[in-house]
Amino acid sequence: MLPALRALTLTTAILSLAAFGIADEKPFVLLLGLVVSLISWGMTRVEPARALPRAVLNLMVGAATLYLALALLSSRQDTVISSLTDFLALVLMIKMLDRGSMRDEAQLMTLSVFVVIGSVLSGAQLALGAVLVLYTPLMIAAVVLWQVAAGHERAAQRARAVGVETPAGARGERIMRPLLTTIVLAVGLTLVTGAVAFVVTPRAMIPGITGQWGRPMPGATTGYHEQIQLGNAGLISQSGTPVGEVRLLTARGEPMGPADQPLYLRGTTLDLYDPRTGLWKRSSTETRQPPGSRRDDDSLITLQEPSRLSSRAPIFQEVTLRSGRQSQPIFAALMPVSVRFPGGTGDGIKVYRADGTLSRSSASTGQLSYVVESRADYIDPSPPPVMTDEPRPVQEGETSPEPATVGSPFTRPGPIRDLALTLLGQAGVSPDPAKREAPENRRAATVFLNHLRGFEYTLEMVAPEEGQDPLQMFLFTTRRGHCEYFAAGMVALCQSVGLPARIVTGYVSGEYNSMGGHYVVRESDAHAWVEVLLQPGRWETFDPTPPDSLQHVQRGSGGVLGWLRRLYDAIEFSWASNVISFDSQRRAEIINWNPQVGDPTPLYNLRRSVNRATSWLRGLMPEGVLGSVLTIVLGVCLIAGAGIMVWVVGRGLARRWRAGRGAGQAEYTLAPPELASRLAFYPRMLEMLARRGRGKPDSVPPMTHAAALAQSDPRMGELVGSVADRYYRIRFGRDDAAAPDPELNELRARLDDLPPARGR
Repeated sequence: MLPALRALTLTTAILSLAAFGIADEKPFVLLLGLVVSLISWGMTRVEPARALPRAVLNLMVGAATLYLALALLSSRQDTVISSLTDFLALVLMIKMLDRGSMRDEAQLMTLSVFVVIGSVLSGAQLALGAVLVLYTPLMIAAVVLWQVAAGHERAAQRARAVGVETPAGARGERIMRPLLTTIVLAVGLTLVTGAVAFVVTPRAMIPGITGQWGRPMPGATTGYHEQIQLGNAGLISQSGTPVGEVRLLTARGEPMGPADQPLYLRGTTLDLYDPRTGLWKRSSTETRQPPGSRRDDDSLITLQEPSRLSSRAPIFQEVTLRSGRQSQPIFAALMPVSVRFPGGTGDGIKVYRADGTLSRSSASTGQLSYVVESRADYIDPSPPPVMTDEPRPVQEGETSPEPATVGSPFTRPGPIRDLALTLLGQAGVSPDPAKREAPENRRAATVFLNHLRGFEYTLEMVAPEEGQDPLQMFLFTTRRGHCEYFAAGMVALCQSVGLPARIVTGYVSGEYNSMGGHYVVRESDAHAWVEVLLQPGRWETFDPTPPDSLQHVQRGSGGVLGWLRRLYDAIEFSWASNVISFDSQRRAEIINWNPQVGDPTPLYNLRRSVNRATSWLRGLMPEGVLGSVLTIVLGVCLIAGAGIMVWVVGRGLARRWRAGRGAGQAEYTLAPPELASRLAFYPRMLEMLARRGRGKPDSVPPMTHAAALAQSDPRMGELVGSVADRYYRIRFGRDDAAAPDPELNELRARLDDLPPARGR
């Protein structure tokens, strides 16, 4: 039994490290855990189990503690849980090398549980869920097996204390069936309880209690950025981590198939460049509330005036972002005219007047889903921007005048303007914006696009020389770069000849998953392209990045591996939509409850009370890392206190139940089958004693119990001791003595003269 227990605890420890490695994107944690587990397995193959010297273990724990202190001092608030789980994972691996007793096995299981809790707070991937599905039943089995093994260890210690050796009987065969039954029932009860808690518990309660201390999900090298910083050096690493999914829908809400071209999702536009820093940003921070906003149960928000919409068919997109931010761009194709947030999550929507992009401010950073309506031929009512020759910094909260002005350094004489004039002259396009109509503006933009298409696309970034403009370095020296350089180069050429243009940052995806019926948007799909104002109110999309560089977003890989990847993506999308994003709206569909309709239920009132208490408590804590650590410590103490209270109460109730059923019968039932009939007198004696309030506690040996009874009734103590002695000689000494029937009859008579125990 002990080898099986050690194998189970080691397996749960490895699974907990795997969960953390997946959640925090640290595969080396799992690799290191596997190496340590092999060493631990070798050290426990012998009896007694080996362990590293205590001084070495203490030194390793001290080093892990120092690492935690340095990590907390240098980490941000949103990585506190990641740092704490790092520390617990290190301590778990150290504990693997110190497993000499049942207490060590219990500590190993406890540490693995805390590592799993930290993993759940740090990530929500499908692979993490699969590990948890495997971890939970194995941990329950390990706990049950530990209870039995620990009981055997205590029984052996008591037997040795009275000079009796425990024989190696056929105990394992007799307890395996009830042990497996107990494990199956425990796992089933856990699954049922977890399912009920999953449906009933509001998802918003967890972020309110834990705060934003976990690692942002997902996190990778590539990804979407609201600003563009040119001039960095290094190699951009690609990440295939999915950030969301997009379904194309008809006006009736029916799913559509894939489009003929990649799907461009607008996030933010940038039209102001500072050549001293290489930074692109918005020229205006002016926002406005959506005109004619209308909210119903689905939080439908109208973003544009209906009178300005054309009669052409709209394009609907159902967008699911797996991990949002407190300030979250609302990605949409083309020009959005309305957006619907199921579940009433549409608060804090802002519309940027200059470009029609959207953002949402919310305290929740979980998964975000919405349906957006877009129009391809929408006419922007905003006046066209006026290009000025002096870039000016925009202060926070500043609003642009009417019409909007864009400070562009490219309108002044310089190499970029000279290049633009040369290209237009070679194409026969007028450089004077006053003489160009829409077709000429389109020709001018196409000239710049074709010029940049001759450059080389690369993910290797090169830093400019001291004092050199990184954009000029790209256009005249290296002629190679990534999508941000291509978009910035085209916008610079357009603005230099008075043609309003802006960079658009977002995602472009052409990977359609036919199994799930949606586009998969990955971090590697983050992209930058260009919008050019060809005529008043008509912005058109241009992508100067060479088309060959976008082949990775066209259709995804083929073959068996491609099919497996699409299958995994479809399952992961279902996991993210139905499990991770399970919110009050989905709960209402299951239990037919909506807190916004009718009187609030007790559960809704409980949620509000918890949120208020949590906000009040967080307000008392200091800011920064210290406040986060204190809040975590307080939460752990509350949870531990509640657990201790439940354990104490449950232990007391269990003792009373066992006393009433006849304490000590476990020692009898573990006897080999051939002795069970001869030992039937022993549980009868224990039952007689329990009925009269003289029952033997589990922790008290029989002889000690007899001595205690002798203090109040010497003859009763003598009789109990005689029966216990006969039990020991038959049970462990294989004595042929007969059952002590005379002693039992006299003991029954003496007990019958006593009053019944209270509470029976």
